[in-house]
Amino acid sequence: MLKNPWKDIVEEINDSGNKQIFAADDKTFLDNLRSREEYEKLNDKYKLNLNVYPLHYIGDIKKAKILVLGLNPGVNDEYIEFYNTFDESYQKKIKRNLDFSEPRFFEFDSYKDKQGYWKKLRTLFPEEYAQKIEFMKNSLDTSKIDGFFNKNIAVVEFFPYHSEAYNNKEGLEPLVNKVIKEKGYLPTQKFVFEIISERLKKKDVVIIIYRAVSKWMDAVEGLSDYDKVFVTTNPQKPSLKIEKLVKANYGKEILEVIER
Repeated sequence: MLKNPWKDIVEEINDSGNKQIFAADDKTFLDNLRSREEYEKLNDKYKLNLNVYPLHYIGDIKKAKILVLGLNPGVNDEYIEFYNTFDESYQKKIKRNLDFSEPRFFEFDSYKDKQGYWKKLRTLFPEEYAQKIEFMKNSLDTSKIDGFFNKNIAVVEFFPYHSEAYNNKEGLEPLVNKVIKEKGYLPTQKFVFEIISERLKKKDVVIIIYRAVSKWMDAVEGLSDYDKVFVTTNPQKPSLKIEKLVKANYGKEILEVIER
């Protein structure tokens, strides 16, 4: 098993005075990417935002019964404001999840006042999701419901670093693809791919590919042949509703694996 590259996270200040946060093992890849003329010409919304801790995955990817596979973590002004408001505590959650010292699905912890991007997951467990929100609003103990989410769900991004936008033919995606083709995947990607592949061998996980189906299929050994893989019927507007997933007639497999 590969070592966890997220155990060695670099925090440095670049020439512009901005904080840069990344896995030390990813530095060569990132430097190669950002030094290219094509990268310099990108619209700012397609450039990497390394000012925040990478949300490569949220939750216990080694044990969660369902893994939802995405493309890359987005970022906008609202997220930056939230990130800075809860600076140390939120950063600590991300870091301790990445290095596996405290793996937990902390995404919904911030949904008390305003629900975020992954509210889409509520369709998989509407009652538990509603309970989590209600308990937070009423300042009630959420430890039991948190345990439910920790056991059942984790989100994994294909590319670990934030950008405002990614998958556009004139954006970051084709350039990242080019570097991957020339240099291979990021060490952090290889690490996650190996974990998922090992879980497929154990047949102890349901996979929902939310974005970047072909990328995931190419990258993770055994995924294209795995019998518990679900993909969205509309890649342009992905949904996690059971009826909107390929293999929807077997959709009960997703719900049956959830431990209540």
